[in-house]
Amino acid sequence: MGAGPGPLRHPRSDAASMSQLKPIAIEMVRLCDQRALTPVIVTPTYLSLKPIFLVELCDAVLEHADRAVRIDWCRPVPSVWTLLSDQFARVEARAINRRLGRLSKQRGRDIRLQITASIARPGGANRQLVIGWCGDEFKLPPWAAAIQLSGEPISSRIAA
Repeated sequence: MGAGPGPLRHPRSDAASMSQLKPIAIEMVRLCDQRALTPVIVTPTYLSLKPIFLVELCDAVLEHADRAVRIDWCRPVPSVWTLLSDQFARVEARAINRRLGRLSKQRGRDIRLQITASIARPGGANRQLVIGWCGDEFKLPPWAAAIQLSGEPISSRIAA
């Protein structure tokens, strides 16, 4: 009898990548549970996140919050101008959800990404943990805390 597939890891993924994401994961859980804020990954237009980053991030978050995780990918409201990019986003979302689905089976928790037009409010420590993801052109709601990903050091725009 063969063993099931091994852990879902990128060939270059290792403990070092998990340790690099650990501070972000801890801060995200803290923002949700202690500050009642939804953490939002904010990326400049020139930065594209690889699916493995989101998988590794969710894996790191699950180390500190043993509950379902949902990524709200906030995209512009559909229009004639965004038709092509919306198609690409849907394809990318399916690919990311396939990877998250494998992690979900391994961890026994629901983990998924959904495309939205807004960032959800935090649900509290007993409900799924929501992580927002948007471009830097979006105006975040008051219940969201931006976590900037750029060429500069990672920082949060909230007061400590």
